[in-house]
Amino acid sequence: MQLILAHRTLDFDALAAMVAAKKLYPRAKLVVSGKPDPTVREFMALYKDAIPFLRSHQVPVQELEKVIIVDTNAVKQLGDMSWTIEKAGEIHIYDHHPETGEIQATHSRIERLGAVTTMLVEELVRKNIAISPYEATIYALGIYQDTGCLTYPGTTPRDARMAALLLEKGANLKVVGDFIERGLNDDQQELFNDLITNAEELWVNGIQVLVSKARVDNYVGGLAFLTSKLLEITGVDSVIAVVKMEKKVHLVGRTRVDCVPMHRVMANFGGGGHPKAAAATVKDMDLEGVYQKLRDLLKKFVQPVLTAEKIMSYPVKAVAPDTSIAEAGKLMLRYGHSGMPVRDQEKLVGIISRRDVDKALYHGLGHAPVKGFMSRNVRVISPDTPLPEIQRLMVQYDIGRLPVVENDRMVGIVSRSDVLRTLHGEGYNHPFNTLYLNQCNIREKPDVRRLLAQQLTGEQLELLAGIGRLADEHNWGTYLVGGVVRDLLLEVPNFDFDIVVEGNAPQLAQAVAEEYDGRLVVHEKFQTATVVLNDGLKVDFATARKEFYEYPAALPTVEASTLKEDLYRRDFTINAMAVQLNEDNFGELVDFFCGYTDLEEKCIRVLHNLSFIEDPTRILRAVRFEQRYCFEIEPQTAYVMRNAILEETLKSVSADRVWAELKLILEEAAPIRIFKRLAELEVWSQIIPGLEWNDTLEGNLERVEKIADTISREAGSKLDTWLIYLTLILKAAGKRHATGWLQQLSLAKEYRQFIASCLDHDLVQLSGRLKELTLKELHKILRARSTGEVAVLLCQLDDSGLREWILKYLVKRRSIKEEITVDGNYLRALGVKPGPVYGKVLFALECAVLNDEVAGEAAQREFVHRWLKEKGVL
Repeated sequence: MQLILAHRTLDFDALAAMVAAKKLYPRAKLVVSGKPDPTVREFMALYKDAIPFLRSHQVPVQELEKVIIVDTNAVKQLGDMSWTIEKAGEIHIYDHHPETGEIQATHSRIERLGAVTTMLVEELVRKNIAISPYEATIYALGIYQDTGCLTYPGTTPRDARMAALLLEKGANLKVVGDFIERGLNDDQQELFNDLITNAEELWVNGIQVLVSKARVDNYVGGLAFLTSKLLEITGVDSVIAVVKMEKKVHLVGRTRVDCVPMHRVMANFGGGGHPKAAAATVKDMDLEGVYQKLRDLLKKFVQPVLTAEKIMSYPVKAVAPDTSIAEAGKLMLRYGHSGMPVRDQEKLVGIISRRDVDKALYHGLGHAPVKGFMSRNVRVISPDTPLPEIQRLMVQYDIGRLPVVENDRMVGIVSRSDVLRTLHGEGYNHPFNTLYLNQCNIREKPDVRRLLAQQLTGEQLELLAGIGRLADEHNWGTYLVGGVVRDLLLEVPNFDFDIVVEGNAPQLAQAVAEEYDGRLVVHEKFQTATVVLNDGLKVDFATARKEFYEYPAALPTVEASTLKEDLYRRDFTINAMAVQLNEDNFGELVDFFCGYTDLEEKCIRVLHNLSFIEDPTRILRAVRFEQRYCFEIEPQTAYVMRNAILEETLKSVSADRVWAELKLILEEAAPIRIFKRLAELEVWSQIIPGLEWNDTLEGNLERVEKIADTISREAGSKLDTWLIYLTLILKAAGKRHATGWLQQLSLAKEYRQFIASCLDHDLVQLSGRLKELTLKELHKILRARSTGEVAVLLCQLDDSGLREWILKYLVKRRSIKEEITVDGNYLRALGVKPGPVYGKVLFALECAVLNDEVAGEAAQREFVHRWLKEKGVL
């Protein structure tokens, strides 16, 4: 038997999803448990002949072939059908509540959508299953109810697309409207009045939450609708209704804001839902107990409202009163600011805007000081000014930036862009957007000290602690940064120690070199240094710096800065974390951009939307990390990366810089996955001109690792697999394109010669003959080709039998070097004059040994004598 189930408080989304699932699983029976919503009950009564539902008591407990669950993935929500989880051979789940997963499913699709019906309708469309007007109406009911007629914040473009498709299929909006926009019945009106009367307004961490409780003797349906209505008419941030009905307490929560996670609050009562809409039912507590527990939970779960300190930019780039208008304009252009504070020593004295600068320049006053054009009546805010107050000030006074002042000292600045980016996140259409998360969602803070102790040797751990102590002597903040921190948190070995110093990096490196007897190399121009210790461990030191790009794909210009700005210049959030080394805070994780959250969620995220424009090689790096760690490139990053690819930004990067990234890809443990992903993104033609990815090239590359392993194991030759990969790729691009690309690289001569030889000698053209040849005849063709060149040939052969034959030749060819004892000295002893004959006779001997015609030293000498006599040399 197959069953289709939903949660026990059946609503129209669950009902519609069940009906859609029945079309995907025609043998399955629809089963309802619990009490459906009253409006749903009315609909089911009206259409009971068209929708053959069973009640839960009609289904005996038995072994089940398959259970299909929609609109929930929590066992409790199944009510008296929860036994099916233990009895089912297979469990298939379709849900749109990612936060509440607990059922181990054979197959699951859990995606954040406004309505789960959307997902199932998409599946019907994908499988070309017909949808009747009647079915379209039921599906539309589900989508419209759970998305608030496409107005709730959780609504997605996919919901809207499926709603439009259902209208095309004949969905009857009058029926939808009749069941969704129903007025309140007498019981609902009375309960609604009680909720309004008993409402209590709470302020929790700066958020307005309306909590109301009520009692009714009998069950009254539609509490979710009443709660949404309460939210609508009161205008508060959040509403939670707590109602005792019969023997149970029902909770429903609705919120407009992200900082009240309703699904987490309700999870503490055994319920669940979405971050902005959730519910729960409690059996074993009275109304007052539930109400008090709810008040306590709100203090725990409601996140503090954002303040200026959370969203401000710092440190603040400011100009002095005597700075010229022209110089102020250059600084604004360099840093992408639309205005800058004017500071006289530590005192804020004004604001100069881009508009002020442009006016002055228009009138030829670029030489004039900014003090003559700045606004002196500056409105300021404190670090704890809440976001709503910042919005009010900006609107009321039409100002684009507010300096943040604490103890008469400017500690940051909040711009209009900061506010809009905080409010609208990725949707804010601005030339420059940050893409990192504003609030980190960390389930459990990592124990970095423990990870350091586990993954480093005692000497390495002492070295890092020693670096921190030496930095403390100068009060310099010192941090382990970058990829080593990422891999430390992932528990992946990585000993590339990169140290950032909020001070003088070369000076600290010198002290470390002296303390640990290391070799020091300093690059004063870049304020960097490297210390190489006696055991070979290399430690790189850099002064905290920031970068700006004068034009897309340019190399960055660097200047001194703070740790936050140093980390902000990095490619991805997962590479923009640091671990403090100073003694008082040793092992403390510094994560300004929520990199650890992205690590936990397995996603690759850039820090801002121009990242791939500034440095297009980050496209290659993003794919490399995605495939190495089995992560996903998050949607907004994927979007800006795709745009950069469409604009062909990689073509503007020097071949050497592209090669540096490509070489890292070629050296990965499983580069073939990266190759395929780059092909999927249509990037290859921008990496190597003329290269078109195809099935033949993919097949050739997939053979590399196996062939290299076989040659290493059986022929005793260790190959540079990265070179084999590169050669095959260049051969696919064609000799002309490959040669032109190679000429731009600083590649070692031996590698150039190898690739050139493979390009010049296309051994694949001979493959039709090779299988018919003896080892002796093969040797005549392949003797001058290196093992690596033969490996390139093998990777291009589809015929496995031919590959085995040539591999046998390679093994035999290696062994004859040890078998043959006759050499030039022996020939001289015979009186043969040195010349071309030496090579000819020794080659003939090699062929004979390969063909098993000669064995042993005596036989070899006899063969040489005979050959020389036949040729008239003796």
